[in-house]
This record gives sequence, structure tokens and C-alpha cells, in this order.
Amino acid sequence: MATPAAPTPDGPHDEPSRSDTDPATATVVRLIRTADLVTLESGRLLGRYGLSPASFQVLIVLRDAGGPLSPSEIGRQLLVTRGTVTGLLDSLEKRGLVSRGGHPSDRRMVLVETTSPARAMLEHLLPEHRALERRILEPLSAEDQGALAGLLDRVQARLLDGGGRRR
Repeated sequence: MATPAAPTPDGPHDEPSRSDTDPATATVVRLIRTADLVTLESGRLLGRYGLSPASFQVLIVLRDAGGPLSPSEIGRQLLVTRGTVTGLLDSLEKRGLVSRGGHPSDRRMVLVETTSPARAMLEHLLPEHRALERRILEPLSAEDQGALAGLLDRVQARLLDGGGRRR
């Protein structure tokens, strides 16, 4: 995952001026820029724990699953390739944060789960991360946050349904 460029000091509206005034383009540009800025802020915190945003997401997916998952299921949930998942798992396994084991009924399959050190790390990290999320969304009321989440859910559903592609 590429590290986004650092924000410029002029603030959130310092994007290059565009002659294209299409509302969809302007919205997508803002959406991407906002995602990059959130990733940058989150990356600063996660870096103190030796994690990238992507490796953190792997740990969260595994934690939320409540049990072992296959690498392909992790990739499906993160919307990344199996090769990307393999690299992330290799890194996390070297640090003792995940373990891979055989599937109980299918020897061809591998299952991944978090380790005790990963769970302990998340216990300390998650309250800090939640506080960061609240600071990021401070300019929005709870109602605005709910509305934004609903709008983003609709866009994501359209994209996951293939609606963003030309047919």
C-alpha cells in the first residue's frame, strides 16, 4: 500500500484547481484525498506499534472473525489479492502476531489466527485508534457521521455489485 503524500499546510481545500466541475469527479477526488489523509494519520499511530494500515486491517479481520480464517477469506474481506495477503501474513508471522496452521479436515488449506501477543497489542492499540477516529470525525455531529456512513455504504454496495464498471 503506497504511503500518501503529506498534506500541505494550506488545509483541506488546497487541491489543484480543476477545470472539470463535474460533481462526481469533485466528490471522488475529495473521497480519495480524505481516505489518504485518514490513512496517513492512522499510519502514524500504527507505526508506533510497528504496524502498517494493511497489517492492522489483517489483525482486525482476524479478531472480528472470532476464529481462524483462510488467507483467501482474509483477502476477500480486505479486497486484496492472495499474494498481498501472503506478504502481510509473512510479516506478521515473523513478528509472532499471527500463526498459520493446517485445516482440520482439508490438508490443502491453511488457517490463520492471531496470537496472544497480537491480542495484547490490540488491547492497548484499539483505545488509541478509536480516540484518533473520534478526533478525525470531530468536525461532524453524530448525525452527520451516521449520514456519511450511510452514503458511503451505498457507494460501496454499488461498487461491490459491479455497478461502477462500464458494461
